Amino acid sequence: VALVAAFATLFSATGIFAGCGDPAGSSDSGSDITSSVSSGSASDDESSSASSVEASAPVISLAYESVVIGKGDAYDLLDGVEVSDEYDTDIEVSVRSDGGFDKDTTGTYTVTYESTNSKGKTGTATRTVTVADVTAPTLGWVRSGSVNIALPELEAALSDSEITVEYKAEAAETYTAVEKTADGYVAELSDGAYDVRYNVKKDKLDKTVTAKLNVYTVTMPDDVVLPEGDALILTPPQVSENVDGTVAYSYKAAGSEGEFGAVAPDPSDGVYKLWLDEGTYTIRYEISLTETETASYTYTATVIKAGLADKSVQIVEKAGTVQLRTPEISDGVTYAVSVREALPDAEAFVPDAEDGVYSLNVAMGSAYTVSYVYTYAGEEVASDSYYVYAPQAGVFDFEDKGGEYPYGAGVKYADNDETSVSDEYALSGSGSFRIHFYTMGNWFGYKNLNYTVGENVNAVSFFVYSDSDFTSTLQLWMVTDTNGSLYSNDTVVIKAGLNKYTLHFNTAFNTVKTYTFNLKTQEETDKNKIVYIDDMYFFADTQS
Repeated sequence: VALVAAFATLFSATGIFAGCGDPAGSSDSGSDITSSVSSGSASDDESSSASSVEASAPVISLAYESVVIGKGDAYDLLDGVEVSDEYDTDIEVSVRSDGGFDKDTTGTYTVTYESTNSKGKTGTATRTVTVADVTAPTLGWVRSGSVNIALPELEAALSDSEITVEYKAEAAETYTAVEKTADGYVAELSDGAYDVRYNVKKDKLDKTVTAKLNVYTVTMPDDVVLPEGDALILTPPQVSENVDGTVAYSYKAAGSEGEFGAVAPDPSDGVYKLWLDEGTYTIRYEISLTETETASYTYTATVIKAGLADKSVQIVEKAGTVQLRTPEISDGVTYAVSVREALPDAEAFVPDAEDGVYSLNVAMGSAYTVSYVYTYAGEEVASDSYYVYAPQAGVFDFEDKGGEYPYGAGVKYADNDETSVSDEYALSGSGSFRIHFYTMGNWFGYKNLNYTVGENVNAVSFFVYSDSDFTSTLQLWMVTDTNGSLYSNDTVVIKAGLNKYTLHFNTAFNTVKTYTFNLKTQEETDKNKIVYIDDMYFFADTQS
């Protein structure tokens, strides 16, 4: 060997054989020699340290460097662990340290593996094992409709786990899968009790848990706008039968940091009511679901100024243009005005307006209903009205001269003869009017009026105020000293508001001693609809 090496060195130094033969063959031959030397040197225990090769350690391969397993699940720490070695074909790997691993205790453990070959070389590797658990959420009670089903609270190690969600009604046998959306796991559920099943998977973890979900239905009042002075009625919500449904009512000014104020029922009728000043309020309903669980819902009540401060009859003393009353309104409130003359079947019209002020051209001996309709945020929110009356000469005002009149000022039906009302007017002669009020043909009160008027008077008018429409019969009787006869018998419709009725005669008033008017309602209960009768007057009707 020494001789061959010496010749090789000589030939290389002197260039002998350079360029002769196969260059590739020369290279291969040189490489083999070198590898062989290196290999030999590496295996010669007596070779110099400069040419020796260090023995390598076994190589431990892990199928995965970290893994998540379920709490309580069996797990082989050597799962997916392999070892290889260039010297030994039969070599083992073992767990040098399990990091305190406990399958029944959640946490993260570092497991160390080792393997030693026949050369005394040791290889190591580590793996992270996380023991995790899945706990079913407490779902409790949710409102029906599109229900976003809550997920279990997952540990950080399970943040990217695969989750499936299913549900079924308690009485059902099969589950329905819930697809994940951008808003979460959403299902359309009606009221009732449900079982919700979750399956969570990651690595070696595969856990299934279930939770109870109760779904109820509640329909709350809509946001409301009402005029100041009106009572806000707190209507109970509509709830499904699977909840208790008891409600505690409270309110506070919207945006206020103060506490909600409780609302007590009205002692007169048990109804929950609020009278609120102008402003915006939050109305809260705390609804009992069970003895221990409640749900709170709110809506908004906006109280606005939208009405007349004065609704009394506006008396006009002479004909001409009259300025109508301007209501008090809040910002954002608009209103429309219409007028109807107090005549049967009269049509409403819009009065003249200039710079937002409405006016009416009034003739004496006329009466009008002035109506207001208020709008807020595009919705009609309130209405009210008042009367304009222009009496003419010769008006007799029916005043309360005795008796009990439960429906306010003006003439009312009398309960009986003892409490009837009689107004005496003596001008320059004698005569009388008697106004009778009838119900279904039964007399229940009358009004006497003695009069003396000029010979040219051949008509009489009077006004009836009513709180709603009803049909009645208007009769006129002519009475002499000895008997009476029916002059007219007409069916009339008494309209809600102010009505004016006129009776015409084809003979002068002073030719008959007494006239009797009968206003007969056709239904017993309609008599209570007459608010009052006021202001009878006489005039000449040239067309009669």
